[in-house]
Amino acid sequence: MSVYAIAQGRITDQEAFDNYVALARPTLEAHDVNVVAFDESPVAVEGDIDFPRTVILEFPDSDAFYRWYDSAEYQAARQHRLPASVGRFILVNGT
Repeated sequence: MSVYAIAQGRITDQEAFDNYVALARPTLEAHDVNVVAFDESPVAVEGDIDFPRTVILEFPDSDAFYRWYDSAEYQAARQHRLPASVGRFILVNGT
């Protein structure tokens, strides 16, 4: 069953975040991750948007997600994201 990783955030240090993107993008390609959506200005139909930058990634299953997320390459990239943004990162099951 597909799983979707949903990242929502607000960038606090653009230069450091740009470093994260440059390092993270090849990890997505190497793991055949499908980028379903990317939006910096989503529309709130109900409720508030605390973190406007939204990315949705599709993985074949949770094992594939964790192979990507736990990979040394992504963890190296992640170290640039953590001090450069605030937000949330969740994993949801597809139907």
